[in-house]
Amino acid sequence: MPDEPYLKEKPPVPAIEGCWIGIEPYTLGRNTYVGEFSHISQHTTIGSFTSIGNLVTIGAQKHPIDTLTSFPFIEILKKKTPKDTVIGCDVWVGCNSVIMEGVLVGHGAVIGAGAIVTKDVRPYEIVVGNPARYLRHRFPPDLVMALLETQWWNLPAADIQRLPFEKPWDCIALIRGMDKKKAVL
Repeated sequence: MPDEPYLKEKPPVPAIEGCWIGIEPYTLGRNTYVGEFSHISQHTTIGSFTSIGNLVTIGAQKHPIDTLTSFPFIEILKKKTPKDTVIGCDVWVGCNSVIMEGVLVGHGAVIGAGAIVTKDVRPYEIVVGNPARYLRHRFPPDLVMALLETQWWNLPAADIQRLPFEKPWDCIALIRGMDKKKAVL
């Protein structure tokens, strides 16, 4: 994803009970929720309106398996900074999923329950399985491009609530017709 606005603004991090969120730095976008017993590692950015199920691990670190030990001595001794893990806006992460450190999950993607995500996921893709594999896109390419263009997740809450959610093309038409400064539908 090119330079996304949600990566520039660090929204306040809400207190979330029943899950473990790693030591900062991490960010959660507005209206994002995290299910019970989930773990979010440091160096993770999660966009707005993202739904994270129960028992999800985000930013799981890899361990060396071709050295004397699988314990991460090399990473500790060299004081390696973990790779950033980025989850876009409007992403649904199913229960019991694992997203490895350094993975980029695009806006609108769906991670199926129990998936182990080791590679980047493109916007609006649905991935499932272990290791996660592409299943299909949520929408046709022209609709995906239009949704990405609107960045609807940056609209004021009052405007989002007025959108006809069941009709994505109607939502896009309304957003395109808005006065971006006034942001009124």
